[in-house]
Amino acid sequence: MRQATFAIVAMALASPLFVPASAGAGEKVQGDMVSPAPAGFFRDFCNVGHIAVPPSPDFAPGISKAKYKFNDQCKGIIILKKMFALPPSDGIPGTGDEIYCLVNFYDSLVTACGSFILRGEVVGPVGSQKTKIKLNGPTQLPGVCPPPPGSIAHVTSVECYVPDFAYSAPIACGAAVGVYTPLVGDPTQGLCFPAGSYVPNSGSPALAIQGVLF
Repeated sequence: MRQATFAIVAMALASPLFVPASAGAGEKVQGDMVSPAPAGFFRDFCNVGHIAVPPSPDFAPGISKAKYKFNDQCKGIIILKKMFALPPSDGIPGTGDEIYCLVNFYDSLVTACGSFILRGEVVGPVGSQKTKIKLNGPTQLPGVCPPPPGSIAHVTSVECYVPDFAYSAPIACGAAVGVYTPLVGDPTQGLCFPAGSYVPNSGSPALAIQGVLF
C-alpha cells in the first residue's frame, strides 16, 4: 500500500504575532517550513486570489531546510538553506531575482486580513544555496509596525516562492483591496494592511510553506 503524504499548513491561531501593548513583550511564533505536497495546500477564509502551484524541485524534502520566526515587536526572520539550482541573485535589492515570501495574518480586532511581502537573495553553490530574510518592522515600517495598542493579529500562513521578476507587491496588494506600505529603501517589499484578503501569489512554484509532513 502506498503511503500518502500530506502538507498541512499549521495555523498558528494560538500564537500571537501582534498583541496589545498591555501584554508583556516576548510573544512569538516560530516553526519549520516544508515543501508542499503535489496537491498544494489550503489557506483560510482570507484566501481569495491564491493560485495553486506545484512544489519547486529546488527545495528537496528531507534535504532542504527552512525555518521562520516572528514576534510581537514586528520583527522576524525566514531562513531557507540547502536548496539546489535556483538562479543566483545579483545582490541588488528589489531587482526581482529574489525569493519572495508571504507572511499572512488576520487582525481579529479590526477584522482585516494582511500580508507582509518579503524578498531574499539566493546565494551559494548549487546544492547548498541559501536565503536569509530579516524583517525589522520598527526600522523598515516606521509608524506602521508594530501596530497600535489594541491590535490582536495572528500569523496564519508563511509561504516562500521561486523568484518571479514580474511579481509586484503593490499590484498584489491592490488585488487584495489593501493599503500598501513599502519597506524603507525597497518598495518591492512591504506590508499590505488592512486588506480584504491575503495578497495573491504570482503562480511561480512554491519552495516551502509553514507546516508539517506526515
